[in-house]
Amino acid sequence: MSDNVFIAYILGIGDTLTGKTTVFARYINQKFIQSYVETLGADFSMNDIVIDGFKINYRIWDLSGKKKFEKIRKSYYKGARGSILFFDLTQKETLDNIPNWYNETIFEEPDQFTVLVGTKKDLSTRRQVTKEEAETLSKQLNCKFYTEVSALTGEGVNELFMKISKLLQAVFDDSK
Repeated sequence: MSDNVFIAYILGIGDTLTGKTTVFARYINQKFIQSYVETLGADFSMNDIVIDGFKINYRIWDLSGKKKFEKIRKSYYKGARGSILFFDLTQKETLDNIPNWYNETIFEEPDQFTVLVGTKKDLSTRRQVTKEEAETLSKQLNCKFYTEVSALTGEGVNELFMKISKLLQAVFDDSK
């Protein structure tokens, strides 16, 4: 394995109850956390991934979507390599709020990438957002990609972080 270790600060942002915490828990612990505990301000977790001999040390900040934590959130944006913009596929208004989240994070840290993620893919009968709507918004905001995940089943979660890892590897390679 290479001696290259890349430390990457990644932010999870979006409205409250969009599934940010459960997606991160699924990725870190490889299991679904049934009980909900509201994120107060920010929550931190770490995980390492190795792809093609390239090690990424993820420092993941799960930021509260509540308005009252806006000042706290802004202190976490500086230095972020990327932001995951989360919305709930079963709640259209969470997609409608994504441009606000995008503007907040890019204003504070313009040199980061963003990705758009629709959560709760397993609740297909309650879906309010089409894939086309989300893809259109992703393109309008210049997100690197759009994907859909389910923290409950795990569908798409590891793939999400693999795609982000490939983006980070490219950033690291470009900085050499």
